[in-house]
Amino acid sequence: MNNERKQNIRVIIIETLMTIAVIAMVIVLTFVAMGYKLSADGTLDQSGLLQVSAKPSSVDVTIDDEEIFSLSNNSKMLTEGEHKVKLSKDGYDTWEKTVLITSGLLYQLDYPRLFKQNRDSEEIKTFEDELEFTSYSDDRSLLLYKYENESVWRIINLVDEKESKIDVSKVFVTDEEDESDEVDVQVKGINWSKNSNKILAKIKKNKDTEYVLVDLDDVDESVNLTEEFDMEFSEAKIASDSGEKIFVIEDGNLRSISVSSKAISRVLVSDVESFTASGDTVFYVTKNEVNKVLGIYVDGEKSGRMIAEYEKDANIKIALSEYLGKKYLSLAIDDQMMIYNGNYPTKSQTLDNMKKIGTFELSFEAKEFYAYNNGRFIVARNGGDWTIFNTELAEFVDLKTSESAFWVDGFLIGEINDGKMTVCDFDGENKREVTDVDNGTTVVISKNNKFLYKFETKDEKLFFIQEEL
Repeated sequence: MNNERKQNIRVIIIETLMTIAVIAMVIVLTFVAMGYKLSADGTLDQSGLLQVSAKPSSVDVTIDDEEIFSLSNNSKMLTEGEHKVKLSKDGYDTWEKTVLITSGLLYQLDYPRLFKQNRDSEEIKTFEDELEFTSYSDDRSLLLYKYENESVWRIINLVDEKESKIDVSKVFVTDEEDESDEVDVQVKGINWSKNSNKILAKIKKNKDTEYVLVDLDDVDESVNLTEEFDMEFSEAKIASDSGEKIFVIEDGNLRSISVSSKAISRVLVSDVESFTASGDTVFYVTKNEVNKVLGIYVDGEKSGRMIAEYEKDANIKIALSEYLGKKYLSLAIDDQMMIYNGNYPTKSQTLDNMKKIGTFELSFEAKEFYAYNNGRFIVARNGGDWTIFNTELAEFVDLKTSESAFWVDGFLIGEINDGKMTVCDFDGENKREVTDVDNGTTVVISKNNKFLYKFETKDEKLFFIQEEL
């Protein structure tokens, strides 16, 4: 065999080996990308990905008692099964959870919060008189409060701590009523628009109930809906983010109101028992002699449409939400909680056209039922009993709290007992005592996650206090 032929054979062998190596590398990288790795006993196991993002942003992360990394905004491939995760930082409390990793899937821990143990605090407001009510906006950016025997509402912006006032007297009480000096106005309910620029207030005026939409940016644009349309409404709900559209029930009839044009629609659906609205879509419940009907009405259609039927004595509650681009319709029917997603039923469809992604047996009959944290959670509650559906993981969680428990931020639930506030995660884990606070008040963490705001009495004076997180 001459040298040239030998050289060609060597080249062919080398090229073949290189090709095999490249193919092997591609296979290895493909398996790695799919979460597979070689275990200690030589078997090939598929892993899942754990992603951690905590507040504060830099903490020590320990997994199964082994320190993995020191920045929380990070990820780690883990074998399938349970793993103990611990987050810690000098000067802060610790956070722990056992997570269940599934092969090929992402498990996202995007909500852990560690509290600084010695926090700086500042008294940003001393209240001069007794408060009639307080209310935080849903996005935790504003505090609304009112002194007793005063018509002015006061608003503290929790971002820049500036305070403003709005005089709602002319919205709640007409000139003719004011002359009688016998008008007693009490705020019985407050519903914030998603943009936090309007408030739908349910008020008790003497013996009558009225609904008033208060424009916080321009009080002159506020509308007393009851007086404007000379109708009694048994229920009213904001449907649009800006508060421009409102749906109401008048004598069992569902109608819509356009606030800017001060126009009320014709009767959209009759014999309505309850409803939930989002944008132009309303899901409602009606009752007849035979059964209860779950229906849908979309603005612009001639009438509503039945999409499901239930027993006539069924207790039906509805929650609408959208999470990660998917629409959700959730129902609490007696002692069952059902979650559906997909496009809402069109003209020729029923509830069966949506995908049922979960059913859970409740240990109670829900008195409250709503979507929370931009659809991340669906909450059924009766006093201290909660069932929470975690949309992220498609999991149901049972939780027991006091009847006065409340949301502190998008993930934490707080309770106040004997002047101390404890918090726990939405799943009941990581219960910790956090701060001193007055009984009967609530606490929030600001929208920018920098401060905790609370009420506290000192030397017989009530203070609004900011604690740096």
